[in-house]
Amino acid sequence: MSTPLQEGETLWGLTYRFNVSFEELLAANPNVDVYAMQIGAIVRIPGQPLAAEPAAEVDAAELPETLQMLDIPSLRDGLNALDIPVIDEGLDPTPAPFIEPRINEFAGIGAPEPDNLPEDSLLAEGSLLGGDEPVVVEEVVPAAINGFIFPITITADDAETIAFAQLSINDTTVATYDEPPFTYEIDVTQLGIGLYTLTFVTENAGGVLSSSSFDFEVAPLPLPVDAKPSANDADTRLGIFVNGVQQDLNLSYSVANGLHVVEPVLEVVREETLSDILARPANLIPADVRAAITMPRPELFSLVILVMTLTLLPQGLFTLFYMMYTWNNPEIAEQYRSPKEYFTPQFSFTAILPARREENVIYDTIRAVDAIDYPDHLKEILIMIRDDDDDDTIAAAHRAARDIGKDHIHVITFTDGPKNKPNGLNRGLRASTKDVVCVFDAEDQPHPEIYNVINTVMLRDQADVVQSGVQLMNFKSTWFSALNCLEYFFWFKSGLHAFTRMFGVTPLGGNTVFFKRQWLEKVRGWDEACLTEDADIGLRLTQAGAKIQIVYDETHATQEETPDSVDQFIKQRTRWNQGFYQVFFKGDWARMPSMKQKITALYILLNSLFQALIVLYLPLGLYIMLTQSLPVPIALISWIPIFMLITQLIVNLIGLGEFTRAYGERMPFLFRFKTALVYYPYQLLLSLSAARAIWRLVTNRSSWEKTAHSNLHRQSSAPVAQGTV
Repeated sequence: MSTPLQEGETLWGLTYRFNVSFEELLAANPNVDVYAMQIGAIVRIPGQPLAAEPAAEVDAAELPETLQMLDIPSLRDGLNALDIPVIDEGLDPTPAPFIEPRINEFAGIGAPEPDNLPEDSLLAEGSLLGGDEPVVVEEVVPAAINGFIFPITITADDAETIAFAQLSINDTTVATYDEPPFTYEIDVTQLGIGLYTLTFVTENAGGVLSSSSFDFEVAPLPLPVDAKPSANDADTRLGIFVNGVQQDLNLSYSVANGLHVVEPVLEVVREETLSDILARPANLIPADVRAAITMPRPELFSLVILVMTLTLLPQGLFTLFYMMYTWNNPEIAEQYRSPKEYFTPQFSFTAILPARREENVIYDTIRAVDAIDYPDHLKEILIMIRDDDDDDTIAAAHRAARDIGKDHIHVITFTDGPKNKPNGLNRGLRASTKDVVCVFDAEDQPHPEIYNVINTVMLRDQADVVQSGVQLMNFKSTWFSALNCLEYFFWFKSGLHAFTRMFGVTPLGGNTVFFKRQWLEKVRGWDEACLTEDADIGLRLTQAGAKIQIVYDETHATQEETPDSVDQFIKQRTRWNQGFYQVFFKGDWARMPSMKQKITALYILLNSLFQALIVLYLPLGLYIMLTQSLPVPIALISWIPIFMLITQLIVNLIGLGEFTRAYGERMPFLFRFKTALVYYPYQLLLSLSAARAIWRLVTNRSSWEKTAHSNLHRQSSAPVAQGTV
């Protein structure tokens, strides 16, 4: 065989390395100048007991430098060019020839003596071959194949890209690989007792070489207690030891950290105490299920993050757009404010007040509607109450009519039809006698000049339908009431203008909306099976060609109250969302004149689905955060919805100041900080309401869930400022 001369190596050193005499080495290399030896020079080694033809051998740890000097492009080509013997190829290893241990590095040439061995060797004094006491190995003893063949398993890091690999023991290549798995079955009887170095050399797809070495020892296995040694023990009872512990060569490999043994799991069997049982962590998820749900799936969850972002980002941007529409278009806000001068009263008005279990508020509302400053002969008030389980509301309405003492106030009771608002509205429409029919809710506080405002707008703009402003007022009543008030503030001040002016679609509100009676009769009134009869009739009037006008300023906005509890809020929003889904399935939106109107109506009706998705996105996002490692660009993209949420929060906090100034309210100290803290919980309330609406729709539950009122807006409202925002 032949070997390249390495740095610092001499011919004398080769005699010790390969156990040959200096004279034999010179005779085998007659052309070598011993005084001018160069690194990499090929030296022929005589008399080596290899099965293959003599060939140069290269230490795997030095392959990169050696191959560079020989100008060989890759590890595979280098092995072929140097004619290095390869004992094994691939996954079907054959027993290796006898490979001498590297014990001569410690004890010189010849048989090993215990006194000359390294201190950490198992062969040193006091180890398996010395000492009076038998050594008992407590670890789990590896099982050899056929008693003397042990497996070598090398598991490469997933990040490594290995195109070619070579496994060597001492200076002999025993296996080469084109791809994983990197396994080899080592026959310890072919090695003999002593120390060995296992070397693993890899070449990646770019041709870069890396190598790593690992030391192990072949030594006799300890005899079982009371066992009698036999003549064959020296041949059959050999094992592999690493750092004094017998184990299989189950190794992990990475370019950065080299080869490391995978330690066996030691199983300690002992009696479990009560304290052990109490201290044991509760784990209700089976191990295989836990492993399945925490398995890394970067491609799948990167796609999930992209879908989440692409659904939430447009929704967030469009919400900001309509919230800020009149702030970005101040001329629109000014043009469609209430007129400063009123035309002579011409239109007459029928105010319909549907009421059900509203004994706390109906008396004050009737007096407030009657107090509207308009000629009495042009006014009519119809209080619509279902007469089967609401005696207190009926009594309060009659008391208000008696106290006012005017003949244009009528309390109408009925028992037929569904128990909902549109049933009362249709009965009021049939009983009305005036030109314009308007709707007020049972808790409304309309402005005294509202009829003059609407009369002027209908005459000036030839409007068929006019939606005026509505504003919730009790922003300090509950933890969520401020954000609820801001929703109304942004919607009536800006959102309705955006949808009407930009997209030609107007989802009308449930009150302070005024219809010319002939248009209501044309579309046959309100849909009594719909939970959002206001939005439904708005879309149908748009489709029918009615001219709808929006007029808003803080002075003439009708004041209302927020729901007084979380339960009432969720029920109210559930009804609205479910009603929008009902309108979607009716399909009237699909018959609108333009594609822009159809898409806008579709967005209005299904917008709450995006809110419902937040219920899924929150736990899904937490799961991905805790169990997955995603690429950096995907991780950065996942923050975009958070930035949108923060931006909307900032706009709401600015709007809170606008709202309190516009309506003459005083904001408590640190109230913005409190509002910021509850902003995300409020979004969860909206999401829960949307999800609940889907559940009710799927389960065919369409009963009217009424919102209770407590007159809070009248108890806490302040005088309205007359200036502009």
